Amino acid sequence: CEHGDIDQLIAVLDPAVIGDFDSGGAIPGAPLTELDGAERVARQLIRSLSPLDARFEIADVNGSPGVVVLIDNAVVTVIALGIRDGAIDLIHAIGNPTKLAHLQQP
Repeated sequence: CEHGDIDQLIAVLDPAVIGDFDSGGAIPGAPLTELDGAERVARQLIRSLSPLDARFEIADVNGSPGVVVLIDNAVVTVIALGIRDGAIDLIHAIGNPTKLAHLQQP
């Protein structure tokens, strides 16, 4: 996703992956409902995250594998991943600035 490679992203997603994004309505163009299917979810992730000049860090997110997306050391998105049979089958992303405020460095 960081480099915009949709084929590599689809390769790690379960064909029936479910993705949702909590933006709190603060991010224009963010999906308001959950998405399903590897290609649909991958396209949304690429469209939303690849254009950003962001750093992606692997992290433990509430006990699950995940990714923290940072721009200029500010957390802009936290993504928790569900894994089944070696593929990502659930993506829960939070980009709501209010919910991420406690993660920001002073």
